[in-house]
Amino acid sequence: MGYVSENPQKITDKMEKKSDNFIDTERQLLKLTRSKTKAILEKGNLDKIIRHKEALGKIVKELEELKIQGEKDKLQDGEAIEDVQKWGVDIEGEIDGTNCEISHLNQYLTEAEARTESEKREKEKILLKQQRDEELYFEKCKLEQKWLAWVRLVSSQQRQNKQR
Repeated sequence: MGYVSENPQKITDKMEKKSDNFIDTERQLLKLTRSKTKAILEKGNLDKIIRHKEALGKIVKELEELKIQGEKDKLQDGEAIEDVQKWGVDIEGEIDGTNCEISHLNQYLTEAEARTESEKREKEKILLKQQRDEELYFEKCKLEQKWLAWVRLVSSQQRQNKQR
């Protein structure tokens, strides 16, 4: 039996369908992941927000690579540049929207870090004030004891002077 090769056009069509399937899957994954952003932000768990931001970044990177490969494949198949550009417009829109979302997550994280720093400074101020108050109280007690000792000494000297 001899080997019969497939029609080159069929092979190209299969590869293009496979490439489109990868892109569609990545777009669906991006949509699914983006749909979780609001709930993740509402919970306010910074570690989870960081992981979510990183996941979005990885998906966008993969989608951009697949888009570039798809554009390359389409150009190699002889499609017009305008058609290839039209094909990528929706993908670019999704990538741009996700980049805005990532920027929003970065801003949230920056603000959360600033709040944490502010709270830390406020706690330090409170601790310093408590420490100063304790030191002042201690100094006040020392002065009161010195004053009482002086009063006793003066009283004792006055009694001694009266007895003489």
